[in-house]
Amino acid sequence: MPNEPRREQFLLGIALPIGVFVVYHLLLLLSAGGRDYVGFPAMLLMYGSLIIIPGLFIANSMLMFRQWKNRSTILLLGFALPTIVAVFEYRFLYRN
Repeated sequence: MPNEPRREQFLLGIALPIGVFVVYHLLLLLSAGGRDYVGFPAMLLMYGSLIIIPGLFIANSMLMFRQWKNRSTILLLGFALPTIVAVFEYRFLYRN
């Protein structure tokens, strides 16, 4: 099976996972306004996104250096790091 082209690796392995993560991140920040007191953790998360989102972009770009053979591997690797970061963000914001 031939390797996937770079354009497809960028779209499936970097752009789609980071786009989904940004939407999740915004929804997480908007949901923090309805709780009694999550002011400081929500503020840290908001300012932390200035480092987290570009960091995920760079990390996913480094994973895509290699020529992967199929789309499912690209999608799985592309969503792995954002999913781990999303779980940690949720736990940080809503720790009980």
